Amino acid sequence: TTVKDDEELCPPEIKILEAFYLSFNGPEWVDNSLWLNDSVTYCSWFGVTCDEYDRSTVKLELGNNGLTGKLGTRVIDILSQLYKLDTLDLKNNDITGSIPTDIATLSKLSKLDLSRQKQGLVGGIPEEIADLGLSFLNLAHNRLEQTIPSVFGTLDEIKVLDLSYNSFSQSIPSELGRLKESITSLDLSSNNLEGWVPSELGKLEDIMLNMGGNDALSGPAPLSICLKPGTDLTSDTKLCPPERNILREIYISAKGGEWTKSSLWLDEYANHCLWFGVECDEKDEFVVKLKLNSNGLSGTLSPNISSLPFLEHVDLSDNDIKGTIPTEIGRLSNLNFLRLCYNRFVGNKTNFGHDLKNLELLHLHSNLLSGSIASIGWPHKDRSSSYISDCGNPTEFEKSLGCDECTMCCNAQGDCYPDEDTSIQSLGWRNYVDFTWTVFASFFGTACFIAMISLGVDKYRNRNQNFLVAQHCKHEKVDNDAKYALTMIGDDSVYQFFLGKSWVGWIICLATILAQFWILFLFVEAAEIDLSSDSTDLVYTWKCPRDQDECRDTAGLGWEGWLAFSILMVAHLLKDVINGTKMVILSGKERHAYRPRIRFFAGGTLLGAVSLFTFYVSVIYNEAIATSNTEVIVNSVVILFVCDIDELL
Repeated sequence: TTVKDDEELCPPEIKILEAFYLSFNGPEWVDNSLWLNDSVTYCSWFGVTCDEYDRSTVKLELGNNGLTGKLGTRVIDILSQLYKLDTLDLKNNDITGSIPTDIATLSKLSKLDLSRQKQGLVGGIPEEIADLGLSFLNLAHNRLEQTIPSVFGTLDEIKVLDLSYNSFSQSIPSELGRLKESITSLDLSSNNLEGWVPSELGKLEDIMLNMGGNDALSGPAPLSICLKPGTDLTSDTKLCPPERNILREIYISAKGGEWTKSSLWLDEYANHCLWFGVECDEKDEFVVKLKLNSNGLSGTLSPNISSLPFLEHVDLSDNDIKGTIPTEIGRLSNLNFLRLCYNRFVGNKTNFGHDLKNLELLHLHSNLLSGSIASIGWPHKDRSSSYISDCGNPTEFEKSLGCDECTMCCNAQGDCYPDEDTSIQSLGWRNYVDFTWTVFASFFGTACFIAMISLGVDKYRNRNQNFLVAQHCKHEKVDNDAKYALTMIGDDSVYQFFLGKSWVGWIICLATILAQFWILFLFVEAAEIDLSSDSTDLVYTWKCPRDQDECRDTAGLGWEGWLAFSILMVAHLLKDVINGTKMVILSGKERHAYRPRIRFFAGGTLLGAVSLFTFYVSVIYNEAIATSNTEVIVNSVVILFVCDIDELL
């Protein structure tokens, strides 16, 4: 028996390690300290780690050490004699060849790192490698090819699997999804993989998942994978379009599982441009329309909708979305259509900013918004249905919603009315009350003008008349004028006291006139079109339906009603206007004394003014509240009754 045959003096693993050393040109290693040194135990050789008894090699860690040679069956046979070998780390050397099938003979191996060989390992990965109980396998940066073995799905204890920077082709085996219980890092990046990314990989939780650099992979990748924070696909807009993730957030925030229609939403592979209610541009790259009206949306509207920068059209109307309207919507500078009406949005400081330059339609009515809506620089005041909110009355809140730029205001009953200038306001008056004073002034001015014309004409006619003859006729004409004036006023009207000398009669006349003007003035105030006030009789006749973009006027008042109105006005008022004018003309006759002329002027002016003011009030009041042909008649009769008060006293 020689020393070499004595296992105590010369353990067999020395021979095994010596064979390994020589197979990979050990003398040329970067660090081969103590190797083959008989004065020390082999457990002290560089890169060798033994078990606790210093007898069996459990680790060979010789990465970055200049190893050269071929990885073949002979080397595996040598290593297989290291019965307790757990870790084999030969990374970043110059080992060539392919991985032999008998690598499975390294039965105790749990960590194998053959990555970054200078010339690169070639061939495929033998399926037998899956027979090892590996927890770590790194074959990155080689020239391995063919397919990734599907049996890798049986590596129940694997934690790290790195096959990046090789030339693997065909599809990614779905069986890798079975590794969800153990794996923490899977790197398949920079290969030639193709086809669809298997959705089973989405089941891998808490994992670093890299698959970038496989240009032949079909997109999109499964949505569940794109949502993983540890995957490199999130930066790949082909495989993981970022807008798909945003739509998912909108779906979850608005309780998509309860929607009436949600076909293809959150489908693992469906292009998000095919999801129900989503429309993209011609290249199917960016979402431009989101049409989910009348679809059972609830929950809240995700502020991340602002991350769909190319949105042009958003219709979420007729749903049950709650919460506040995200101010982030104001960042959608391409938006031209926004309908959020018929929901349950709340908030008292709705603000969209000033970036919605292209917005042409904004519908916010039939919500629970309060307070005010900040200015957005709305340019489309000429279109009544372009900007609608609940700025009308009555309201469910103490004060109606403030919206200075709205073109249509709706109230708590769902009725609406255009917020536009009246014909009076377009001429420069603030409201009907202000204009009424102009009307009064015009009545008085017209009466003065008529009286002056009458005086001028009378002077012209009498310029050559004989004084004696004129005096003879004067008394007779004066008496006739007095009788004529009484006839024009009517002996059943208190206005006849204007022709008398009694101060009591004048007081009665003035009190009657003031009462008539006061009552008529109440109708003027009630006819004001002030959508922020609840004190007017204005009838909201417009409807803005859930399913239409345009509002419509539901009033049934037509030309027939206005014709009937005109007939009533002429029949009841024209005579008084004419008679009042005649009395004003009489006030311009020189044959009358100063006081009778004042009485004629006052009586005629007031008689005509009451009649004309009644007509004016009837017009503006019916414009404000009349919704049918019969209503305009009823309203007119009520107002005409005020005009007849003088005949009832």
